[in-house]
Amino acid sequence: IAKEDLERPVAFGGSDFLSFSNKQGTKSEGQRETNIEVTFRTSHHKGLLLWTNKGATIRGDYLALAISKGYAQLSFNLGKQKEPLLITSLHRVDDSRWHTALIERNMRFGTLTMDDNPPISNTSEPGATELNTDGVYWI
Repeated sequence: IAKEDLERPVAFGGSDFLSFSNKQGTKSEGQRETNIEVTFRTSHHKGLLLWTNKGATIRGDYLALAISKGYAQLSFNLGKQKEPLLITSLHRVDDSRWHTALIERNMRFGTLTMDDNPPISNTSEPGATELNTDGVYWI
């Protein structure tokens, strides 16, 4: 992929997707930290923006950024928790304006920062502390 292509936005029609491997390769086990920045705009009140996982369900390891009821929502499960961690933005993002989501995870502690707003943090229930995935991010 040419560098200038990486700087251009992509558009999706609802059934399209983009996948790429993270910089650690095709399998990513034992990730204690995650740092991702995603810039997007949407007029839809629900949808999945980012997904990486190991296994076919949310009971296994996964990390996701979604739009739920018009708000950005970070969720992850490190494989041992009964319920996934959920962090929801305080401001709607379905306004067709550009928004930047900064996702930070250090073991069970997750933070979602939207645009220039203060970060929102939460800690998942006790259990595993590492994110194990197949190394593929789905957009």
